[in-house]
Amino acid sequence: GILERNGGYAEYTTVLARQLVPVPENVAWPDAAACCDAGITAVHAVDRGEVKPGETVVVIGIGGVGAVVTQRCKAAGARVVVVVLDEPRERRALEMGADEVLNSRKVDVAEAVRKLTDGLGADCVMDVVGVEETMTYGMDSLRRGGRMVLVGYTDERYPLKGEQLDQNELTIIGTRGGRMLDLRNTVRLVAEGAIKSVVTDLFPLEEANKALAFV
Repeated sequence: GILERNGGYAEYTTVLARQLVPVPENVAWPDAAACCDAGITAVHAVDRGEVKPGETVVVIGIGGVGAVVTQRCKAAGARVVVVVLDEPRERRALEMGADEVLNSRKVDVAEAVRKLTDGLGADCVMDVVGVEETMTYGMDSLRRGGRMVLVGYTDERYPLKGEQLDQNELTIIGTRGGRMLDLRNTVRLVAEGAIKSVVTDLFPLEEANKALAFV
């Protein structure tokens, strides 16, 4: 559910026809389902971040959304550095096209990003996690004039340094979900093979709770 609408798991549901997008025959249903969440969110976020060729982009998190963000940033011509928590996710990030992978449990992320950029910092950070820790080292990873795109979020408040924000002329960009245009583009990109599948496992409906707990 979202906003005032109740949510839940059901085999069937009804929606307004104008909210539907045709699924091409070559797109599997699990991948079509992911278009409505991970896909549209990521495509819209990269658009909001105005990622450009030659830029260095740090992507924090490599779940479903992070996997598509990584692919779209690469397609935009950026150098992509993905931040993960463990070795399995390191491999996942490389499979999705990451140029560099940083394990936040092994390195100081901001320091490592500056080493990779000759001390300058990243042009853009896409924070797909959105907790105080990631927001902090994400901001510290930016170059002067850099952009922070907050994709994931919790109910936490973020203690930002006004001096850091102002003196470095940083920009913080919020993003959520996406537009119908983004959904159409996402489905098209999946059909064209420009977005690889981010589905790793399938569960029957009766195992919904097991799926939610799956890492």
